[in-house]
Amino acid sequence: MLMSRDIGIHTPGLVEAESWLEQEKVESITDYIRRQPMVEGVAVATCSVLGEYWTQGLIGNDGKRIATLNFNYCTRDYPEVMGIRIIEGGPMRQDGDVLVNEEVVRRMKWTDGAVGKHLNDVKANAVVGVFSNVRNKGFYEEQVSIMLRAHENANHTFEVRLKAPYEENLKKLNAFMEETFPTVSLRFVTVDSMVRNMYSEVYRFRNSVYITSIFILLIVLMGLIGYVNNETQRRSKEIAIRKVNGAEVSDVLILLTRGILYVAIHAVLIGTVASYFVGLAWLEQFVEHIGMNPLLFVGTALAVVVVIVLVVVLKAWRIANENPVKSIKSE
Repeated sequence: MLMSRDIGIHTPGLVEAESWLEQEKVESITDYIRRQPMVEGVAVATCSVLGEYWTQGLIGNDGKRIATLNFNYCTRDYPEVMGIRIIEGGPMRQDGDVLVNEEVVRRMKWTDGAVGKHLNDVKANAVVGVFSNVRNKGFYEEQVSIMLRAHENANHTFEVRLKAPYEENLKKLNAFMEETFPTVSLRFVTVDSMVRNMYSEVYRFRNSVYITSIFILLIVLMGLIGYVNNETQRRSKEIAIRKVNGAEVSDVLILLTRGILYVAIHAVLIGTVASYFVGLAWLEQFVEHIGMNPLLFVGTALAVVVVIVLVVVLKAWRIANENPVKSIKSE
């Protein structure tokens, strides 16, 4: 969900690099990049699209602070290059124009539209448009109020929209930068990789759970196989006598399975309930997360029980079909 959930920007083909530069240098670099055949568009902003923006108080109409306003100075074509959707009004056309996200509109209670209104205590033009919420801090925190302001001196973060194939063109772009601007430290990386890095701890936890679960399952199956082998050997005479007295193969398998399931079902129930509540506790670190569907846990529990039954049946099949006379003689 973290990788597929919409964060308010179109990440495929979007790459970013950061470096504080003089404005003249910024204009020269953006002009050179824009003329490259693998580039669709270039924009510059003060802050990276992900992470912390500059902040100030969002002041309500009563003069009181109602939230923190996150703001980013950027070039006028920034929303287009980033794939930010403007849902009301239009793009920024001159320096000082302001775009706000849906959260600002909600906080300010602008139910009659935001275009043409001014943000209190913000020295800028009136709001020219509203864009869909951008999750610059991911899903660890609640949606923040964001303002984009057109500013000719945005000079830190370079955003480039590449044409497909993205990986190949990213290599070409970095090679071009090294050759053309060897003294400028601008190494572009994909925004997709930045999103993955944002959730690196989540990935490590997920991979740890996968690996641990596999080893636990292997250990459990080894123990179960050994237990079934010992149980069939220990009860071989009992099984033979039952077969002599008319017991079918299915009766023998049920006999062996019943005892194991008596312990297994209780253990599976305890593990299922525990995993549900542990999962709920782990998901509390995220403001928004997937729903904990109980059917998923019920299905997993049933799958575990089915695996246990299959192991018992496969290991006990030979003794259940064996000639009872052979077992009695060996006793």
